[in-house]
Amino acid sequence: MSNALPSIRQMQAYIAVARLGSFSRAASQLGVSQSALSQAIRQTELLLQAKLLDRGKQAVRVTPAGEEFLQRVEH
Repeated sequence: MSNALPSIRQMQAYIAVARLGSFSRAASQLGVSQSALSQAIRQTELLLQAKLLDRGKQAVRVTPAGEEFLQRVEH
């Protein structure tokens, strides 16, 4: 995982999706479109050079790299 840091907006987006397990619920909570939220997460993954989320049909799961990043940004 890269040492580069995403923007505050990108970190807030990631935390919301990771905690809620849903792009639609996170977008609603943050007051942004699902498309904008998805783009922020993709940009964060590119910046960190790590896959943070596994996107399934029913749920979104945090990857091991995503869990590590979540711990870093929440503390």
